[in-house]
Amino acid sequence: MKYLVIGFDDNTIYDRKAVELLNKYHMKGTFFVNSGTLNDSGFLTAGELDVLFEGHEVASHTVNHPRLKELTNQGIKYEIEQDFELLKAYSKQDIKGFAYPFGDYDKQVKDMAKESGVLYARTVKGTKKFDRPKDLLEWHPTMHLTGMAWDTNDFDRVRKGFHFLLDKLEEFLEDYNGELLHVWLHSWEFKNDVERWDMLERFFKLVSNEEDIISVTASEYIEEISK
Repeated sequence: MKYLVIGFDDNTIYDRKAVELLNKYHMKGTFFVNSGTLNDSGFLTAGELDVLFEGHEVASHTVNHPRLKELTNQGIKYEIEQDFELLKAYSKQDIKGFAYPFGDYDKQVKDMAKESGVLYARTVKGTKKFDRPKDLLEWHPTMHLTGMAWDTNDFDRVRKGFHFLLDKLEEFLEDYNGELLHVWLHSWEFKNDVERWDMLERFFKLVSNEEDIISVTASEYIEEISK
């Protein structure tokens, strides 16, 4: 069986549009949330998390999105554990996952994540592969959605990145041993750009039409491979 895991970082208001599209194509997303920015201008509210993300997964992205390598062990544990506690209360979900802010981590940060009860921790280091994660606390995704810079106004780069994504999807389908296509992005990359949202919807539609691919949350994928 082939699986798609797609993650969205930073809990901006554009996650609402992402959820709308995921629901339209009966797909699931994993949303990495900073509890410290909830209720701020341009971000989601704490009160909407349980309803908005019903059927999806809420995961941690720290309270304040710091560079964790610059913090003490106590500071790292606070950023993760406090975020877990608040997100559990807001979303009514059991929080299991985590994404390193800025992809910034080292052995110390990784050890603190484990001590804080993190089941899995996603990086931003794209492997361009479709393998199972070798280390759940250093879970490298296949790629950023476009495989390129994620904050650019160069639309030619955006188009090239989207075609790269479609090529990887085709490669994934043709790879007999390929098990997981794991992509991540920020919904704020799209803002109110209709053409970019159309590209994302096109990708969702293609995936939803493939009987060989199951859309799952990150935690659901881990449950599947642990059976």
